Amino acid sequence: MTAETFLSGRAFLTPAFRIELDGRSTGPEVISDVLEVSFTDDLANIPSFEFVLHDWDPVALRPRYSSPWDANGQPFTLHDGGPEVPNFEPGARVALYLGYLEDGALPLIMEGEVVSLAPVFPASGTPTCRVRALNAFLRGLQKIRVEQNENGTPKDVVDAICAGHGVSVRWATLEAEGEAETNVEVEGTLYDEIAKRAKGYGLVMTVVPPDAPGEEPVLYLARPSQSNDGPVAEFVWGRTLISFTPALSAANQVSAVVCRGGDPHAAGSAQNIEVVRTWADIGLSPEALGPARVADLETAVRGIREVIKPAGVQTVADAERAALARLQELAAEMITGAGSAIGLPALRAGKTVAMSGMGARFDGIYRLTQTTHAIGGAGYTTSFQCRKEVLDG
Repeated sequence: MTAETFLSGRAFLTPAFRIELDGRSTGPEVISDVLEVSFTDDLANIPSFEFVLHDWDPVALRPRYSSPWDANGQPFTLHDGGPEVPNFEPGARVALYLGYLEDGALPLIMEGEVVSLAPVFPASGTPTCRVRALNAFLRGLQKIRVEQNENGTPKDVVDAICAGHGVSVRWATLEAEGEAETNVEVEGTLYDEIAKRAKGYGLVMTVVPPDAPGEEPVLYLARPSQSNDGPVAEFVWGRTLISFTPALSAANQVSAVVCRGGDPHAAGSAQNIEVVRTWADIGLSPEALGPARVADLETAVRGIREVIKPAGVQTVADAERAALARLQELAAEMITGAGSAIGLPALRAGKTVAMSGMGARFDGIYRLTQTTHAIGGAGYTTSFQCRKEVLDG
C-alpha cells in the first residue's frame, strides 16, 4: 500500500453512525440528540464505546434520557404521540455502527452491554448524559464465576473451563504448552481465569464475530506481537497523518532475563531452576533502534539483568516460556507512539500500520495497541497508541 492508494477512491465526506438498542434502531430523533460518540479498542482491556446525549426535553422541561419515565414508572415519549424514550439502563444491549455513508452500509463496530449512565447537570447550559457500554461477549465472561480444580497444561485448563460454560475458544499457534499439572485450582471469574493463562503464553483475548445471526461469537486467544497480515494503512507525516509522537526508551530495558523457580519433585540443589534468555532468543531485529551497526541496544543495557520468579514455574520449560514472554513484553515497550489520523474504521487494536516521513529511527511498521474512533464537533477522527515492531519474523 502506498500513500496514494491509501486515499485513492476514498471519499471522506460524510461520517455517520447508528445506535441500536435491543436489536432495534433508536431512530433519527435520538441520533440528533447525540453530541459525540466514541469507540475504544484496546489489547489490554475490554473494548468499549460511549456516547453523550443532549439530556433535556425543551417542551416538558425535564431530563429525557437519564430518567426516561415518570414517578409512577410510565415511560415518556420523544414527542406527543411519538415513540417511547429509549431506556439505556445498565444491562441493556446496544450496538454501534460507524463509518462513511459513501462506503455503503455502515459496518458493525461493536455489540455491547450498557454498564454505566452518567448525567451532568451543569451550572449553566443544558444537561447531558453519558452512556458507556462494554463488549457484550467479554462482559458476559466477567459474570461467570468458576470454582473448580483441573488437570493439564494452562491451555488444557482454559479449554476445560470454556467447554464447561459453552464458550467456543480458538488458539493462536503455541510453540510449547508447558508442563501438565494435577489438581490446578481455578477460582475467579471466567474472564480473569482465561486472561491470566493467556497472558502466560503472550496472548490476548479477542472476539471473532459470528458468521450468521443467531450464532455465538468465538473467543480467539491471539498473539498480537506476530502477524503475517500487511499494514491496513500507510501514514506519511504531513500528508496522511495528523500528528504522531514516538518515544524511544531504554530506561526499563535489560540485556537478559533470568527466570528462577523450583521443582517440587526434585531433592536438594536439583530443586533450583534457572533459565537465562537474551534478545537473540526472540529475534530482536538488528535495526530495532535504527540502521544496523549504528544504533545498538546492547550499548545502553550491557550487563543489566532482570530476575523474575513467577508463580507456577516448576520446570525448565516453564522457566523458558516465562523468560521469553518477559522479553517480548520489554520489546513491546522499546519504541512506542501516539498519534491521530482521519477516521478509518479499519484501524483496530492488533492491526499494523506503516509510518514514514519521520527518519530512519522511527519509520517502520507499528502495531496498534489502542484505537479510539470518535465522531463529534471535529468530524470523524481516529486517535491511536502503538508500538514499533522490533522482532524479526
